[in-house]
Amino acid sequence: LLFWRRATSAGGRTMGRLLLLGGALYAPQAALFFTGLQRLPASIAVLLLYVYPVLVALFDWALNRRLPDRRTVMALGIAMVGVVLTLYPQRGMSVDPLGALLVLGSATGLAIYIVLSEGATREVGARVGGMWIVLGAGLSFTLAGAATGTLEWQRAQGEPILILGLIVVGTVLPVTLFLAGVARVGPTG
Repeated sequence: LLFWRRATSAGGRTMGRLLLLGGALYAPQAALFFTGLQRLPASIAVLLLYVYPVLVALFDWALNRRLPDRRTVMALGIAMVGVVLTLYPQRGMSVDPLGALLVLGSATGLAIYIVLSEGATREVGARVGGMWIVLGAGLSFTLAGAATGTLEWQRAQGEPILILGLIVVGTVLPVTLFLAGVARVGPTG
């Protein structure tokens, strides 16, 4: 934003909301997902995470009184059938209940984040919104890492290009593009 000489200010209240969205919703939901991923195969974890569109529709209805259209309801129903079939125990396979709860907690946090981020980013745009949300998440992870002694600065210093690539391509770009999409089509679009 500074490079393109764009405003980075979001106003005190909006900036606070965006920092909280990143620090209190985005970062914890990501941490829940990756913790669940340690207990579940990635294929199961990702499918469980995809409960979030159903939760987005429910939270959007509860908070904004927007009912999804018939096609969306049908698609969400089909998605839920897929999740149930995924969790249905197969012979010789079991799903770790704690891992499943962690990932479903992540899906819930993601859904709340999506619904709440729509209004905040609509005020300032996806780029500025993304900047403040990623900053909030980064601060949250840094504080949690410092509190638990799990920060690994040496590794980051040894691979600065890799770390920068992960930050830009793996976080900033996806968050910003996602926010731009939500601004255009809404949370359940």
